[in-house]
Amino acid sequence: MEDEVAQKFFELKPKSSSKKSLEIDKTKILEIFSKEKDFIAEKVQLRNDEFFEREDEKITKWAEDLKTSLNTEIADLEKEIKDKQDARRRASGKDKIIFVKELRELEKKRDEKEDELKTKRKEIDKRKNEILDDLILSSDMDSNYKHLFLIKWKVE
Repeated sequence: MEDEVAQKFFELKPKSSSKKSLEIDKTKILEIFSKEKDFIAEKVQLRNDEFFEREDEKITKWAEDLKTSLNTEIADLEKEIKDKQDARRRASGKDKIIFVKELRELEKKRDEKEDELKTKRKEIDKRKNEILDDLILSSDMDSNYKHLFLIKWKVE
């Protein structure tokens, strides 16, 4: 029975009866209950899947942007290092020593950026694992059933 139809039944004005002749086919009720429980579990799973896809897409885009940005910075530093090396080769005396010092600083910056890239990749993997763990926990949901009451009605 659709939820809306069931809700409309509860809007009807009832007449109370003290008859205790409740002959109910429990197998039919349990079958309906089982179908409804499966339907709800499917909805929850679909919502979890959608959540995972959204989060994974956000993290993937963030990771790509971050890697692109850091790789661009590293490439720029590599070019600057190469230019300094060429300038050092052409320099002489005191200028050569200055270029060597500047080269060391640029190489240090490049190494720091490479380390930062590795650290960010680990952060991204950690975040993805956290999302997966959350989804695993939510997909292991356990539903329980407790019989509270039973209503029998007839439409006249």
